[in-house]
Amino acid sequence: MVVNKKVSFIVLIVVLAIASFACNLPINTEDEPSPPVQDPAVQAPAVQEQVLPTEIPTTPVEPIIETEPAPIETQTVTEEFVLLDPVGDELEVVETYFVQTDSLVDIAYLLRNNHQEMSLVNIHNKIRVTDVNGAEIDTVEILIDFIKPGETTEISDRVWAADQQFDTVSIESTYQLSNQTEFFEPLEIINLRTLYDEGYNDYIITGVLKNVSPDLYLDMGLQFISRDATGVINDSSISNVPFVPGNDQVGFEIFTTLEEAPQNFKVYVRKQTWSDVDINSERMKELQLLDFKFTTYKDIVGGGFMVKNLTDKVLDGFTYSLNFYAADDTICTNLTNFAFVLFPGQTIGYSPGEIYLPGDCVPAYYTLFVYPNQIVDHQLASNPLTAENVVYVNEPDPYVYLTIVNSHNQSIGDPTVSVLLYNENDEIIGGGYAYGETVPANGRYEMSLWVNPTGNQVPARIEAYPSVSLWSEIGE
Repeated sequence: MVVNKKVSFIVLIVVLAIASFACNLPINTEDEPSPPVQDPAVQAPAVQEQVLPTEIPTTPVEPIIETEPAPIETQTVTEEFVLLDPVGDELEVVETYFVQTDSLVDIAYLLRNNHQEMSLVNIHNKIRVTDVNGAEIDTVEILIDFIKPGETTEISDRVWAADQQFDTVSIESTYQLSNQTEFFEPLEIINLRTLYDEGYNDYIITGVLKNVSPDLYLDMGLQFISRDATGVINDSSISNVPFVPGNDQVGFEIFTTLEEAPQNFKVYVRKQTWSDVDINSERMKELQLLDFKFTTYKDIVGGGFMVKNLTDKVLDGFTYSLNFYAADDTICTNLTNFAFVLFPGQTIGYSPGEIYLPGDCVPAYYTLFVYPNQIVDHQLASNPLTAENVVYVNEPDPYVYLTIVNSHNQSIGDPTVSVLLYNENDEIIGGGYAYGETVPANGRYEMSLWVNPTGNQVPARIEAYPSVSLWSEIGE
């Protein structure tokens, strides 16, 4: 159900001193059911694996190689500028877009700086959504680093309304005036592409977020706004990039609700209230990728990697960014997630399972980054979980059956289990991951999980990695 409702807005001018950095240049253009546990029965179907190529293939070729983009020259800005109090009419709401589809309310604004000589900086927008009774559904905050003199920019967000129907959306904005009119923008959006996902009947915007600074940026927001042939806003969406390494780049995906491919759209990168900057980051060195490989069969990619905690600290897991590029350097698909607690010196294997390729995009190469989560004080000093009786079952769909053994004298809830599958050449050919239930103190827990062997090959070797998860409770 799509509903358009009445709107109202308020522009409130308040002096707000917020440290600014610039990154808002627009660019145009499940849970699955648990598998059945049954007696192991391995069958070896004859298949021809098509591996992920270095170039667009006509026949199966060598696996793709994880590449390292060339270093990007950095820039610095040393010019000082003056912050002034606003008069009150510099920021204007020019256009709005509010649409509720089921439980989601999409929001978009076109904002203009009416001052012809001064930039607006440190712009903090609070957007409040209320229902027909005037009760607040939610309030979201959007940050803009600058709007140059006389120029416009767009913002978008999304609110979860559950079973409520929105009625009114209002905006309150605070900002400052600055005589600075040129800004250093460390993050740039490039190589946008539109793909159609037949499985979900969605148009997907993919792109690359490029970082030209040595600093690592965390939790950056992406905002998508589309216009129809008449120039009217007809869709908006949001996404998130967990991290962008310094002097490097990662891919991203944004899902739209359009029934036709967008022709006139912009994507903005925005700082969020929880965004952060890891200056001249050394934390990437806390983890080491020991082995990794991804291959494709038809429209599915499978594979995995091994990562080691090089520190003597407990890490609250890690976040990865896996980016599959086409030959023209656009993104076919991008996968990000976080997993596991990593104990000092611990090595663990991880596989995201099946990765579906939308549209007709053929990957030519990929990049993989891992970033450590926070260092934490943990009541466990090492991982007490191990796996036994690991068996591969190939019917009706491939899965692995195993037993988790807990050597600790307290129970462990919500363990995470990842499986890597290897061929006879000891190369990773797929895997999968799942969450288990509570493992008793000094006890055992049997479970099974779906896996993805590329091309449905029967693995020659299986490695299982049970571990404590971010949500595990010790001694429930």
